[in-house]
Amino acid sequence: MKTIVLLVCLLMVTAQSNVAHATTIRFLTWNVENLFDAVKDPVKDDWEYTPANTPGKAQGCEKDPAFAAKCKSADWTDQKIEVKLSQIQQMVSATGPLPEIFVMIEIENQLMGNRLAKKLGYNGSIVSNGPDARGLNLGILFNQSADLRLVSAEQIFVPAPKPTRPILKVKFNFRGQSLVVFVNHWPSNHNDPHNRVIAAETLKASIEKELSSNPSSSVISTGDFNVVSDVGTGDENPIDLIVNKSWANSQLDVNQLFKAKFPNQPISPGTYYYPKTQSWNTFDRFFISKNLVDGAGIEVNVASFQIFTGISRKITDRNGSQTVPIRYSPETTNPSAAGYSDHFPVIMQLSVN
Repeated sequence: MKTIVLLVCLLMVTAQSNVAHATTIRFLTWNVENLFDAVKDPVKDDWEYTPANTPGKAQGCEKDPAFAAKCKSADWTDQKIEVKLSQIQQMVSATGPLPEIFVMIEIENQLMGNRLAKKLGYNGSIVSNGPDARGLNLGILFNQSADLRLVSAEQIFVPAPKPTRPILKVKFNFRGQSLVVFVNHWPSNHNDPHNRVIAAETLKASIEKELSSNPSSSVISTGDFNVVSDVGTGDENPIDLIVNKSWANSQLDVNQLFKAKFPNQPISPGTYYYPKTQSWNTFDRFFISKNLVDGAGIEVNVASFQIFTGISRKITDRNGSQTVPIRYSPETTNPSAAGYSDHFPVIMQLSVN
């Protein structure tokens, strides 16, 4: 398994900052939808997210004929980035107090991670540097304190035939106990389904390796898994590799735990709405190790689980009224028209006994 240790950006803090003791932390996962800088990356096909006057843009956009016209007309500027960052800030603020850990999907690089961290008020930022052709990466923002301390960060290569996002592994110490977060953005549904199986196998092996070395670690696997169905095995549902009870270290799906414990509590039917088929998908998830619900040490508060729909729009489709995400529009600088993301955020809370 190929891994790369990552450099970590801590913004104006030391490990001794924030002396107040915390017994709970909020955890948010969100696909923020294409958070790019406005500078052409020399080795990535990020032409769509560059200014209109970028040298070579017209030719570069022709690499993908299906999106060439859209790419050529795009004019991604620093002014639009500021709107994008403000929309993210508005969404995160709407969910409640600033989460101590904020996992981001679809962020380009460490520069944008640092910029967003500063705007939101985080003192730690880690962004992967993977081989995705467009330059999409994974990020995690956090507030390091006397109780939540960063231990290490690395990215784990996913050996799919088509280059894809790595898995970002970040290890924390929360009140003296090991908390390990695996951030995922599995290959999209435009890819061969088996590529998601490869990602699932990579995650499973990474969890196995961690728990073999540190059996007491509390593990959270989160992000955008791009799996449409909860039914089936193999290529149809690679998540089965993670949750199948035949595996000694099988993980638990917090969404399913919530539904089982609170069957009458309303919850969004998914985190991503696909207008073409008028259907919902639960792409964005939390999977946890079994010791996070065993009544000792670090625990997940299942009741705190939420697919956040507080900022959304109403539509009517063949199934009736739907509350759906407000997709981001990179064409505008008007915040009221810009939207947020095509995914809903997902939230849960951890506590330590």
